[in-house]
Order: sequence, then structure tokens, then C-alpha cells
Amino acid sequence: MHSIPRTKTMQASNEETCPLLSRLIFRTVQPTDIPRCHSIESSSYPPDEAASKSDFQYRQHHAASYFRCAFLIDEPGATFGDAGGYAHLLSVTGCIVGYICSTRCNSFTARSLKHHDPNGRYLAIHSVAVDEKYRNLGVGSAMLKDYWDAMERWNQGVVEGLKNKNKSGSAAMVGRGGSAAGKKSAVPMEKIVLMAKKDLLAFYVRNGFAVTKVSEIVHGKDEWFELERRFSVQPLGNQSKACYLIDAFVDPSEKEGRSGNPAGVVLLSGAPGAEDEEQKVKQLSAVSSVESLENIHDTDEQETQIKITARGSEWMSSVAKELNQSETAFVWPLSTVVTQQHQYGQTLSNGNVFPRIHHKDEEASPNSSSLIYAIRYYTRTGVEVDLCGHATLASASVLLNYAQNIKDQGQQDQDEVNSNRITFCAKNDVLYAELLPTNYTSTSAAGTSAANISAQSANTRIAMNFPWKNVSPVSPGKDGRDAILDILSRAFFGAGAATAINPVVASEESSSVIAAKFRQFFNPKDPHLAHHVLYIGITDGKEDLFLELTEEGFDLLRGINVNHSALCQWAGYSRGVIICCCCGLSSSDISGEKTSTTNEQTCVDFRSRFFGPKVGIDEDPVTGSAHCALGPYFGSKLNKTVVVGKQESERGGLVECTLQPEEGRVGIIGTAAMTMSGTLSVPL
Repeated sequence: MHSIPRTKTMQASNEETCPLLSRLIFRTVQPTDIPRCHSIESSSYPPDEAASKSDFQYRQHHAASYFRCAFLIDEPGATFGDAGGYAHLLSVTGCIVGYICSTRCNSFTARSLKHHDPNGRYLAIHSVAVDEKYRNLGVGSAMLKDYWDAMERWNQGVVEGLKNKNKSGSAAMVGRGGSAAGKKSAVPMEKIVLMAKKDLLAFYVRNGFAVTKVSEIVHGKDEWFELERRFSVQPLGNQSKACYLIDAFVDPSEKEGRSGNPAGVVLLSGAPGAEDEEQKVKQLSAVSSVESLENIHDTDEQETQIKITARGSEWMSSVAKELNQSETAFVWPLSTVVTQQHQYGQTLSNGNVFPRIHHKDEEASPNSSSLIYAIRYYTRTGVEVDLCGHATLASASVLLNYAQNIKDQGQQDQDEVNSNRITFCAKNDVLYAELLPTNYTSTSAAGTSAANISAQSANTRIAMNFPWKNVSPVSPGKDGRDAILDILSRAFFGAGAATAINPVVASEESSSVIAAKFRQFFNPKDPHLAHHVLYIGITDGKEDLFLELTEEGFDLLRGINVNHSALCQWAGYSRGVIICCCCGLSSSDISGEKTSTTNEQTCVDFRSRFFGPKVGIDEDPVTGSAHCALGPYFGSKLNKTVVVGKQESERGGLVECTLQPEEGRVGIIGTAAMTMSGTLSVPL
């Protein structure tokens, strides 16, 4: 039975240089050192907190590289260079005055820390102990500095070894070893984690660690706090610069690369433009008292982890322009301090409900939690937008596929994180995504089969949970409906089309063809009466202009070279223009009294197009966020709880919407396919 990890260094109140420190050397603990280390352990802590000798033997045998000690030499003037090597250090006379021992794991829980996982993502410190005679002299800080430097070098060596392996195709030897059997880990670590009592928090903060939360691990009667310090090299393909190109909402019936909306995804290790780790430590060190750290769990800390500096915003804007996709998403992990208070179903400070998608045949473990990431979106023109569905889907596919690979390799403890689920903290919303099982299907109340899409998909299927958006009618009059019909005619049929039967157009089609379409779309006797326009509305927050057409009218607009600048001439919306129609409805079915049976034979309930000239997007291939309004609108119109839309841009794509009106949420389901991955070289 291995003791629960904890930290044991007395706070070093005297940080000034001490002659004693010049006599310290640092090395890994050998089997013969265990009695001395255990003696320090036993004399410092009561039996219910002290680790046993067998614990130490296990850790030294299986995790020798992570068990280091501070050795006080007897010769004050001795110096040590490369001559003699490591064996010479072992022959020096003196005594061990302190040690740090750790094991690797994939979650910071009592169960996962009972054994050493050579490929664990976290390095969990079990003990930081200093002999009582040498406390308050700076030994603890010196040990932590040596330990951090040694682990950083080890981690960087692993990465270099992997690079050499990729270049040569043969295994590269890295590190000093992870067990007595000589097995070397080829997996870099993400961070060091540890637990400490309240009176030692300031000490660890001064030494580079950040407090994350009150620990759920029970060890004795005292309250423990969890701390962490991230390594500069991250295992997820160098997170600070990893980037991907993902096709989102692809049509599984099409060949790869021919459908869906391409999105850039850039993975970051923290908020872009944030100060470096040393500056963060200095800020936390400025706290005048340890008691002030009790406030580390409030919303100010949450805002700090999501806050982006002006430099960070400028960098994301420039990268988005460089990648030149309709949208690029930037994501970075958030520590548990941001989300520990938020459970599914609770109301957040901004009024949103922390979401959860429930599948009819699946119940999540109440103790499991999702991966937590911040997310921001920028267009190809460098403009930030609040929400982007296809970029969220793309980001989720990258992160969930990586998490699933970790799970498949046995490197994840399921008590801590559900590798099928991820939560995004967007600018104004909490978004939720889940990796769907291959056999997942859903059917609407009316019986339309959405399962046809699932059956065809061999790529990553993601279910997302977005905020519900209502559509409100635009008032009639020259500043409302009339003005919108005017810009519609100008955009699709040319300048002055609203007042002339023969429009002047700049199009690949002949003017006679455009004029014929115009006469069909608008009543020639009254150009302002568009008998193909069924509904004109605006989405919540005046974000998107919403136009429902007859299916015949929708088809009339296909193939026309659109004047996108004309769509910007109405100031009543801020983002884009949604043009849509219900499948199977002809101009004779406008009243809605007669519905074609075609709908029961196809998995597509509505068709749409999205134009976003105000945010630098002429026509978006597939727009997930637009379906936050499209799904509820057509769900209500068709009396269905599941509707499927086909966005008919040049590339096109499919989006399935599951409606949750009682929660004010819309499930957006789509398929993602990776087309490119690489390393971003644009400096921050």
C-alpha cells in the first residue's frame, strides 16, 4: 500500500545565499540511500502521513530517474567537473540532507498514484523533504530548482530523441532510464503536479508552481491544495505551435476533400500573449500573505486564464490571415480551477447553463469530467467572431482524437477525464462536444431518418451543444422588409434590379438569363413583391439576417455571381445572411397545408446558404453556428426534434440538429476529416 502523495518541505524563510548551499551536489537516489531518505521521512511526519520503506523501494526501483537527493559533501572546497563522471559523485563522502521523489501518472488521483506509469503525462511529486537540521537555509528551494532543471532536460531529450527517430526510422536512446530493468520512456511529460498544505503554498509559488484547486484527495485531517508547473515542451506535437487543417461538416457521400468547410486549428499551451512563467510567478509572489491565496478559486482567476492581451489578439489575427481559411480556431487548455465549480445543469455567471448531451442509450459516469479548453475564432481577414460552429467541430476532432489515442494506449485514468467529451469556453458561451460512437443514430419525432448520414460516415463524428437562437420577424416598411428585398435584388440580380425589369449585372450568365430569373423571382408588376420570399427575420442579437424562400426560389438563386457588397448595405444585422428553404415545398405549397412525401424519403429536411461579407466571408462552405437558428426554425416548422440540413455552397456539407428547447440548446452533429497537420512558425 503506497501512501498518498504530499509535499513536506518546511518553508525556507531565509532565501539568502548560505555557505552550506555551495557544498550541495544533486544526484539520483541509489538503493543504498533508501535507509537515509526513509529516516528523514520518519523523523519529520507522523506514521499516518509518512511513506513506508517499501514505498521508497518501489519508487527507486521503478522510477529512479525521478528520485533525486541533495547531498552535502564533507569537503568544503571540493569542485566537480566532467572528470570522473557520475561514479565519482557516488564516491564522495558526506550525507543526504533532502530528497524529492516522484512517479509518473495520467491523472492526479489517489488510485492512479499508487503505481508508476513510465509513459504518464504527469510527474507527481510524492515527497519534498529536508532534514530538520538543514531547514530554513534554502535547501528546499535549491532542490526544487535542480529538480526542475533536471526534468526539463530530460523532457527535451525525449523530444529530440523522437525527432531523431522520425528522421532515421530507428529508435533513439533518450533519458537516463525509468526503471531498474533499463526501460526508457519515449513520451514527454506535460507538467509536474503536487499537493501542499496551506502554510507552504507561498513557498511553492515562489519556486515556479501555480495553485490550481483544493484537492479532493483526503490524507489526514488537514486540507490540501494542488499545484502544478508545466514543462516548456508539451507532448501534443509541440502544443505552442501545432496547427491543423480540418474539413468540418463533410458530406460522407462525397470524396474526401470535396465537401465540408475547411478550418484552421492552432493549439496553444496558454492564453496567447500571456506573460511567461517567471513573470506569472513574480505576480503571485507579490501576494502579501498566504491567506490571500484562498481567493485563487474566484472568478478573477478564471478571467486571468482566459484573458487575452492586445499582443495575443494581434498575433491570432495575423495567423488567421496567414492560414487564409474562412475561420481559424485558437484553443488552449484551462486548469481545473476554471471549471471545478461548474457541474452539468448549473447556471453560470453569464446566465448560460453548463451543458450536457444525453444519449438515449448512454449515461455518463457522475464522477467523470470533460477536457476543458478556451477557444477563440478569427476570419481570414483577421476579424474576431464570437462563435463558429465548423471551427469548433474541427477543434474538437483534433483534441478528442488525441485523447482517444491516449485512452487506447492505456495512458489515461478514466476516473479523471472522459476522453470522449470536451468543453470549450468561448467568448460569450460555454460549448460542449462529444465524440460519437460508430453506431450512434438519431431519429426525429416525424420519422425522418437521420441515421442515413451516420451509416455513411467513416470519419470522426462529433456532437456539439450550442446555444439556441430564435428568429424574429423583420417589420415591414422601407427600413425593414422593403430595404431587405432591395439588397436581395441588388445582390443577385444586379444594380437597380428592384426598380427595373431588365437588371444590369456583372455575371458569367447573360443578362437575358438573369433578367428571366429576376422576373420569376419578383413579380414583374410589382418588383417589391417577391412571391418566393416566405419569411424575413433576424436572429437573436441582430446577428444574422434570415430569409426563407420557396424551394423554387432557392434554386433560382443558384449559379448567379453574387454582388456581396450589396448584402452589406442593410445595417440591421452584424454578421451574415442566411438564405434557406424547406425541402419538398414548391411554390404551390407556400401555405404549408400540403407537404410533399419526398421529405420522408430523404435525410435532408432543409437547404441553406450563408453569406458573411461583413466579417470577410463571401459565402461560407458550411456554417455550424447558423444552424443554432436554422435547426429551431425548421424543427418548429416541421414539428420535429431532429432535423438535417444541407448547406449548398460550392463545396457543401451536412449538419444534423437535435433540438433541446427546454434547455435552450441545440445539438449540432457533423463529420470532420483531417487534411493537413504541421507546425506553425509564426512567432508570438
